[in-house]
Formats: sequence, structure tokens, C-alpha cells
Amino acid sequence: MNHTGRFYITLSIVAAVVTMALKFVGYFLTGSVGLFSDAAESIVNLVAAIVAFWALTLAARPADEDHAEKLFRFQQANGNVFLNAYLPIVQKRKDIPYSEREIEWQEMRRGRYVEFNLIHDRGTIFGLKTNGRTESILMSLPPRARWEYDYQPQSGTEEDKLLQVCFHPKDWT
Repeated sequence: MNHTGRFYITLSIVAAVVTMALKFVGYFLTGSVGLFSDAAESIVNLVAAIVAFWALTLAARPADEDHAEKLFRFQQANGNVFLNAYLPIVQKRKDIPYSEREIEWQEMRRGRYVEFNLIHDRGTIFGLKTNGRTESILMSLPPRARWEYDYQPQSGTEEDKLLQVCFHPKDWT
């Protein structure tokens, strides 16, 4: 379980204990059966939070040492093969000429990325809505982007081929 998950579950346990205690204090001060009923329900909420904490802690552990070692070797293999997979792509494409048209297309795609971040990305939206430091929030956006209304690449170009693949994906299964 990650640090954030542990924090929120611990917070829910503390909140359940405090709420339960306040309801019991209210019951003892007033004798209200309603508060006693709510306090008893809070016990159930506390037990549920403790069970959730236990379950998530247990789920985060590898099944055994052998399993943990296999996971580590898998991650290590991914890291070791990355350069072998990536460098041939770079070698193949590094000398491909490009013009202003390709730069404009790249900036158009970056513009779509910016739109996604500002409209759909929960982290960006949260930061902006909670008065986070705007410069820090927008740092991940590309330095140059472009927007054109109803942009359509010329038919048959590499850009058009990419869009056709995106609009008409193949079912590989």
C-alpha cells in the first residue's frame, strides 16, 4: 500500500474513533437513544475501516519471498531491455528529414494534450480548483502548442494516416 493510501485509511480510522467518542459523550450527557444508536453504528464504521486497512496492507505484500523475487527480476528485465528496444528506433528515425509541416502537426498534437490536461486530468483540475501554484501545475505542459479550428490534415499524408488509425482502430483480439 502506498503512503497516500495508508494516510487516508489511518485518517478514516481516527475520524471513526473521534466520531464514535463524541456520539457516546453526547449520549451520556443527554441520554438520547438516537445518539446511542449512531454511536453503535460508528463502531461498525470503525471496524470496517480497520478491516480495510488490514486488507490493503495484506494485499500490498507479495505472496511470498519467491514471488517478490520474481517481481523484482521482471522489473529488472524490463529495465535491462529498454535500451535494446529503444535505440534501434532512434537509429532508424534520427535522420528522417522534417519540415515546418511536421512541426505544426506536432504542435497540434501537443494542443490536444493540453486540452486533455486542462479538461480531463484530475490532478491538473484539482490543482487549479484548489488555488494551487498555477506555474507549478502547468509546468508539465509543452512549451509550444497550436490550435486551429476544425483542422484536417491533407489526405494521404502521414498525419492523415495516423488519424485514420486513431479513428478506426483494429481489433487485434
